Amino acid sequence: MFPTLISVALLTSLAIKGARADFNVTTPTLVQCQPATLTWSGNYIAPVNVIIVPSDDECGDELADLGDFNASSATWTVNIPAGQSVTFSLQDAKGDEAWSAPITIQGSSADSCLNSTSAANSTSGLPTSASGGANTTGSAEAPESPVASPPVVNDAPATTSNAAVPVGAANTGDNPTSAGFTIHQLSIPVMIFSMLAAFTLF
Repeated sequence: MFPTLISVALLTSLAIKGARADFNVTTPTLVQCQPATLTWSGNYIAPVNVIIVPSDDECGDELADLGDFNASSATWTVNIPAGQSVTFSLQDAKGDEAWSAPITIQGSSADSCLNSTSAANSTSGLPTSASGGANTTGSAEAPESPVASPPVVNDAPATTSNAAVPVGAANTGDNPTSAGFTIHQLSIPVMIFSMLAAFTLF
């Protein structure tokens, strides 16, 4: 019983491989910016969708989608940079798939066909300069010195008080601003004169 199961499994595996072999791809030579023709044959139903994927990650993001083809061939200008290893993945209307062998793109002097993404990747090591930015390396400006306010000049004439200054016990001093003699200033000479007159009479 066990040998019979092994035989059935082997036959099934060979049948699957044979069915897949019916849909196969001819692996072309790829040169950067040069046209390449991909052909396929076998048991397939059109249209056939052709995409290109990285050989080291065939289930990852596609590098290019060439579209659907009703014929058995497609011509493509290689717009992927030299050195990249790629694989063609084909799928027909039934969902059957065919894969090419890994292909390393060869170099050439032509590079005008490369897409902007590839060109950007080839120069990714260059520094990017931002225009219009502020210069942060210059010396800082010295702060402006505050402008000193001019001194306030009082041009108004000095005022002289003409008010009477009381003389006596309340204010025994002389008024320095008065031009006339006060009673206090006249009382001493009068007393002296009176004493001299009285002495003369006696």
